[in-house]
Parts: sequence; C-alpha cells; structure tokens
Amino acid sequence: MHSALPRLPGWALLALLLLAAVHLAGGAGWLLADQLIFDGDEAGHVGAAELIAASWLEGRPLDALRTSFMGPLGVYPPLYAGLLGAWWALLDFGDPARLSVRGLNLLWPLLAAAAVARMARPLGPQGVVVGFAAALMVPIMGGLGRHFMPEGALVAAVSMAAMAAFLARERPSIGRLVVAGLALGLALLVKQTAPLYLAPLLVLLLPRRPRSLVVLAVALAVVLPWLVPNLALQLEYGGDSAAGPGLASLPRQLGFYPWSFLWVGAGVPLASLALVGAAVGLRSRDPAVRSSTWVALAWLVGSALLLTCVPRKYPRLLAPALPAVGLLAAVALVQARQLWQRAALWVLLCAALGWMLTGSLWSLPVPASAEVLDDRCPQRWFRPPVGDDLGYSAVIDAVAAAPVGPVRVVGSAEIPCELQTTPGWSEHLGPLLRFHGLDRELLRDDQPGDAVLIISWEGARQGWAGSALSVPVLQGEIWIGRPVR
Repeated sequence: MHSALPRLPGWALLALLLLAAVHLAGGAGWLLADQLIFDGDEAGHVGAAELIAASWLEGRPLDALRTSFMGPLGVYPPLYAGLLGAWWALLDFGDPARLSVRGLNLLWPLLAAAAVARMARPLGPQGVVVGFAAALMVPIMGGLGRHFMPEGALVAAVSMAAMAAFLARERPSIGRLVVAGLALGLALLVKQTAPLYLAPLLVLLLPRRPRSLVVLAVALAVVLPWLVPNLALQLEYGGDSAAGPGLASLPRQLGFYPWSFLWVGAGVPLASLALVGAAVGLRSRDPAVRSSTWVALAWLVGSALLLTCVPRKYPRLLAPALPAVGLLAAVALVQARQLWQRAALWVLLCAALGWMLTGSLWSLPVPASAEVLDDRCPQRWFRPPVGDDLGYSAVIDAVAAAPVGPVRVVGSAEIPCELQTTPGWSEHLGPLLRFHGLDRELLRDDQPGDAVLIISWEGARQGWAGSALSVPVLQGEIWIGRPVR
C-alpha cells in the first residue's frame, strides 16, 4: 500500500463538491415532493428518536446521551435513534417529515461515498471521482437515505469502519487501530448486523499481528455497555432472524441476494459495471488495482455470502455492502486502456445515473422474486415520491381549528401493500397530531365520552355536521364533522 499519496488536483475536488451538491439538491427535491406517511418500520424508529429528543428538550442531556449509547429501545441498538433524536431536538421538535429533519438521512450515502473515495485514492484522481459518483448512484442506498431507517445510517457506519481498517493497513499504528475499533463499535451501535459486512474486510485488511486485537478490544468497550443489559433480548432477536419468515427452496435462498443485487440493490447498469471492474481488476498487474479489487470483493461478496446464511432476507440488508460497487466501478474506469473500452464504461456509468433518476421519479419494473422470498408484502425503499398525503393534512387542519377536546375516530382504512407496508390509517393519526402540537385524546367509536370532532371512514353521523374528503388512493372518503349544538 502507498504510505504517502499526492494531493488531489483541483478539478477532482471541484467534481466531488459538485457531485455532493447534486446529491443533496436532488434528495431535498424528492423529500419535498413526497407526502406519503412513514412506513410502519420507520414509525417505530421515529418513535424511539422522539423519546431521546424529549430528554434533550426537557433539559436532561445525560439521560439523552445514556439512552443514545446504552439505552434499551427495543431490539435495535440505540445510536441511530440517538443521532436522529439529537438533531430533531436541535430543530425544536415539530413535524419530523419536514425537510430540515428528514434531510439528515441524505448524509448517509454521502458519507459512504466519501469513504469509498478515500479508499480509491491509490487508483488516482479519476478513480476517486468515479468511485464517489458510482457510490452515490446505488439505488437502494439512495432510497434508504430518504427514509428513517437504521440501515441507511449503517451504510455510512460500515463504510467509515471499512475506511478506518483500510487506513490502518495503509499505515499501521496503534492510533489507527484504535480508530478502526471505535468505528467498528459505533457501527455495531447503529445495527447489530454490522459484523456481517465488516468481518471479511477486517480479516483481509488488518495486520496479522497481536496488536490488531486492539480493534476488537476497543469495539467491545464501545458496544458492551449496551449489549450486556440487553443480551437476553438480543438472543431472542437472533433466534427470530435465524427462524426466518418462512421456508423457500434452496436455489431461491442462494440466489436471492445476487438477484436482488442486480435489480433492487445496484440496478442492472451499475451491477454490470461492477462485474467488469471485478474481472479486469483481478487480472491487473498493478498492485493498487489488485488490492482495491480484493477489498471491494471481500466487502461485497463476503457480505452477500454471510447474509445468505441468515434465513431472514430483505434487499435492504444488502445495502451496507454496496458502497463496494463504487470501488469496483473506479477499478473498471481506471483499467480501461482503449478508447472504445472507456466509452463503453462511461455509457454504463451514465446508464446507472439514468437508472437512479428513473427509479426516483417513476416505478421501475422489478421482479417480485428480487424483493421477497415468499408471499410477504415487499418493502420498496427506492421508489418515486408520492404526492398524496392520504388526507392527513386536512384532518390535522380540522383538529387545529376545533375546540380543545377529544377526537372520535370511526373506522379506518387499510393502506394497500402496493403503496406501503404499514399499519392502518387511523394508527398513524395520534403521532401525527402530536408532532403538530395537537396532542388530543383519540376515542374509538365504542368508547364513551364527548368529542369535539369526529373523523369517520364510515360516513356521516346523526347529530353531526361536516363534509367528506375523497381519498382515491385508499378507495374511500373521510367524513370530518362537529356536533350540532
């Protein structure tokens, strides 16, 4: 490995800044256009972040920090909720769907791309820029970076830990090994599946000397204060993951992640570019190119093999391994010698950008077998924005205009699987009202009590006056009324 690398030229730095700006601007535009309610999984993570935000806002910073690094927040580690909660509190709480809060997630693909760019430095300035650009074009990474999901943050955490291990190999020292251990521990606190992506990389990159155990020692020092009190729950979580959602044939189990990689994870053009990079990189006589290729393959293929051993399978679980595609794309472009080869690879890179833009604005045709193993409802994180808020804004406005008091909710509507995997319409209403400063008691139809407003999916009620709002996407209408005095 190179112990010293030349500084990047000005054109490369400018290209990186422009790519980062385009990513942030495009992501912000998508978030502003999307009005769809949080997915059910997202809602759970937002709820955990709300607890930590409350600690910050109530003047309990030590409680907030303790929960962010050690707190029991269900089966998932607390760091992602801690980061989101701190940011949310800094913005004085309010609606988490607004751009200033939701936009935090746009940073995760950017940090992953920055880590890839640093790891591509031995390939030269062109490799740095291509690696950064290709990493930002990974569809599932971009999709998760628009949602409140810990896998989005895990993409960044795993990439930063991979970069720290890479730097420890580049110039071994105790300080760099400590940083690698710290990065590994923080990745574990984002999600406990981090070792599935980092184990192959650490085996490849870390010096084969006893002092490399410093990495493990530091990582354990970071994660054990959370893990030990939550060990029983984590063992239960591991058992549930090992059980899986249902049985599928062995060929389906073995082929799920390669198939998902092609369609959902990287997309056909970027996957093709990565395969070219792997092929030419392994044949190269350039030590920097061969080293970068093996690092990328350990990250991507090693992760996929370990994930295949886990019965519970989702395309999003592959996302933290996919920054490696950026490194392989850089290898492919750097190794192209002839003009026609370079032109063909640039066409593939442009096609990858087109795939990313198309899937962000319109629904791409994706085989169902690339999304789920069985008949479960697939979760689609890489999707076009949905401009229909399912009638929630009208209901929030009506509650804000009504006198203070309980609100009665009659019936509900199922949000179709094709739109989103989430609980029914009425289950989201309480948190939404609270986020808008309207923490009202919600009464079910069979609960006693006087209400100042009625929200009904079952039509008008006698003694009430109001109006109906059509919600075509849910094939129904909401009737909003007040009692006639």
